[in-house]
Amino acid sequence: MDVTEKEFYELKADVKSQNESINNLIARVSAIERKQEHLCEISKSLSLMAQSLKHVEDDIVEVKDSQKSLTTKVSEIENAPAQETLANIKKVKIAAVTAVATMLATGVVGIIIVALSK
Repeated sequence: MDVTEKEFYELKADVKSQNESINNLIARVSAIERKQEHLCEISKSLSLMAQSLKHVEDDIVEVKDSQKSLTTKVSEIENAPAQETLANIKKVKIAAVTAVATMLATGVVGIIIVALSK
């Protein structure tokens, strides 16, 4: 099978065109592979960010619990003087009632003694 010069140049042009197409496809595949690598890196980064976010959420829960505990302690400390004052007022009332009762009892006993001594 003889190939004419014209057919040879046509085949050569076809091969050159196909080689260019193959080279273009190789370049596109390489670009896609690089993009895929970048996507994998982004995916890993997102995974790490999600883990970090979980740790932050845990820390926030811990801070909120600590804040509740501190709020309770502060409330107790703030209310302590008021509770002491109420306790002291109750003691004063008891002492006043006792004093009045003692005074009345003494008066009654005095009246009885005076009445009996007549």
